[in-house]
Amino acid sequence: MRVLQTLVSKDGFRDSAHNGLRFRALDALLAIAKTNKCQSIQLPMGFLFATGEVDRDQLLDRVANEARGASMTLIGGIDIDAASKHDVTKADVLAQNLPYFGFVANGRGQLFGPWRQTSTTSTNYDPQQVFPNRERTVTVAGVEVSVLLCGEIFNPNAATALGTMRPAVVFTPGHASMGMGLIPALQRVHASTICPVLHSHHVVNAESTHAIAANGQHDSRSIAKSWRYEPMSGGPFWYGWTVRDV
Repeated sequence: MRVLQTLVSKDGFRDSAHNGLRFRALDALLAIAKTNKCQSIQLPMGFLFATGEVDRDQLLDRVANEARGASMTLIGGIDIDAASKHDVTKADVLAQNLPYFGFVANGRGQLFGPWRQTSTTSTNYDPQQVFPNRERTVTVAGVEVSVLLCGEIFNPNAATALGTMRPAVVFTPGHASMGMGLIPALQRVHASTICPVLHSHHVVNAESTHAIAANGQHDSRSIAKSWRYEPMSGGPFWYGWTVRDV
């Protein structure tokens, strides 16, 4: 399967007023993916921002329609309400009340999810909670793919659970500011699943996409030569990509 792996500017992150701009970016990415003969696009978590669950579902219906119209699978996420990582408490995690959701929309317009993120760090996951590995594993372009949402990559139980599903690839859409622990966490996911692990998130500057290859090696690729932007009052909103075969 060929994947268009993306990085997205933090400009407009968690701002519902930017959803229109992000849908325009999605249209452009769909065209780029078609040109590069990709079957799927990996977007970050929080690519869209909803004012509540009703708005979330309406936006996801639009995402599914975009996927169907382009015959392209979309993997990504949407946040709701006043979502902020800094406001998360362990009580929120234990109550399964995080306002972050992931999804997969396939080329037929079928929506998997929205899946609520289960944890945000290596310390606030619930060791007694069984990770929903079957729900998070779906068929894309004829292969089994699994999805971990942002901070779930730091939960060793989640990685172990996905390993039992034997996916062909694991997608790990993230939010932003993943920190120095990102690559080791992705490598731990690979150690459990023995398959490529692809990551996408929001960043300030156009840098590199990150993945763990099938052989377990960190594979960082620059997007400096392949990015677009739209000028905004607060700075340029940009989106970059890398094409990967997994």
